[in-house]
Amino acid sequence: MRASRPPSTCVAAPKGAIAVLVGGALLTACGEPFSKLAGGELSGVTATPPALWSDVPDVVQLEVRPADPYSVNVWCVVVDNDLYIATSPEGNEWLAHIRGDGKVRLRLGETPYPLRAVEIGDAPELRARVREAYSAKYRGADGVFGLKRMRREAAGKAVAEGFVFRLERRS
Repeated sequence: MRASRPPSTCVAAPKGAIAVLVGGALLTACGEPFSKLAGGELSGVTATPPALWSDVPDVVQLEVRPADPYSVNVWCVVVDNDLYIATSPEGNEWLAHIRGDGKVRLRLGETPYPLRAVEIGDAPELRARVREAYSAKYRGADGVFGLKRMRREAAGKAVAEGFVFRLERRS
């Protein structure tokens, strides 16, 4: 006579949930920013910033708070060979850190560069030029569901109404 097994009280997790958990664990383990998720210290060998900024990619990685690195993906533009980043009037996590110290590292490709973020304040002519640079650089197809258009509009609002920083070489 066969012994009957008691009914199982375990519930199997859906395969999608397991994939999300494993993927999330892998992303947080790497320490790098991923899409809109923040990361920690940027990898790569820190180099002296170039004399001329050229071929700046659409998305760069910004590391703030050197004592406890916090890094994010941001859009960046070049105006008169100076790099600029912007955030909305509401601000975000990295804004508080950047205002506290100003020391940042910006990674282009595989190379991080030590820089200092300086808020440009109320400079209407410069803001207009930075906004124009954002508009020119991130112009193009609207992409899926018009996301690129929405991002361009958000960048324009950030430059017009938010916080804009020039990234200068550290002395």
